[in-house]
Amino acid sequence: VHGDAAFTGQGVNQETLMLSQAPHFNVGGSLHIVRGRSCRYVTDLAKTIAAPVIHVNGDHPEDVFIDYNCFRRWGHNEVDDPTFTNPLLYKVIHGRKSIPDMYADRLMSEGVITKDDIDSTTAEYTKFLQSQYESVASYKPEVTYYQEQWACMAAAPKSVETWDTGVDVGMLKTIGQASVRTPSEFNVHPHLAKTHVKNRLNKLAVEKDLDWATAEALAFGKKKKTLYSNAMAKKRM
Repeated sequence: VHGDAAFTGQGVNQETLMLSQAPHFNVGGSLHIVRGRSCRYVTDLAKTIAAPVIHVNGDHPEDVFIDYNCFRRWGHNEVDDPTFTNPLLYKVIHGRKSIPDMYADRLMSEGVITKDDIDSTTAEYTKFLQSQYESVASYKPEVTYYQEQWACMAAAPKSVETWDTGVDVGMLKTIGQASVRTPSEFNVHPHLAKTHVKNRLNKLAVEKDLDWATAEALAFGKKKKTLYSNAMAKKRM
C-alpha cells in the first residue's frame, strides 16, 4: 500500500520492480494499492515492466496496481483544517455524501441489505468504539520493555543540567503576542482566530499549558530578536 508521493519518490519501488524481472527474484506477482490524491498518473512507474494498471474511483469500494483516485474528507491529521488552503474544493467535498453512506444506499437499492441492517450494524460498531474509548481511562501500559536495555545508561552530570538557558518572561510574552498579530485590515479565518490566535494569547496570559507550536514560535522569535540566524530542518513524521 503506497501513498502517491512515496510510490514514485522512494527509489525502493523502482529497484523492486526491476528486480522482479531478474532470475531468482520473481515472487510470482504482487498487488500494489496506490492512493492517488495529488498526482494524475502516479502509477506510470508500473509501465516500466508493462504491469497492468487499473484506475479506480475512490467512491466505489468494490471496484494489478490500483490507482485509487480519492480525496481527504478531513485534514492531514487531527489539527489540520484543509478549508484554510482549499476552501472551494472542500466546499464541494463536504457537500458530498460519505463513502459509507453512498455504499449503503447502493446496497439498499440493490436489495442486498435493509435500513434496519445498516442501523443495527452501525449501532453495534459505534458501541464497540465507545467502549474502547472509555477503556483508555483505566488502561495501564506496560513500562518494563526497555528497562534492561537502559540499565547501563548513566544520568547526565550536573554540569550539563545547570546551564542558564532561561529567557525573561516578559520578552517571551511579547514574542508570543507578535507571532499571532495581524494587520487591522487583514481578515483572519474564524476557525483560525478561535483555535490558534485566541488560544495562544490565553495560554501566554496564564503562563501555563503552552503547546508545542507556541514553544517553537517563542524559541525562533527569541533567536531572531537576539540576532541569531535560524536554520531549520523539516522531517515528516
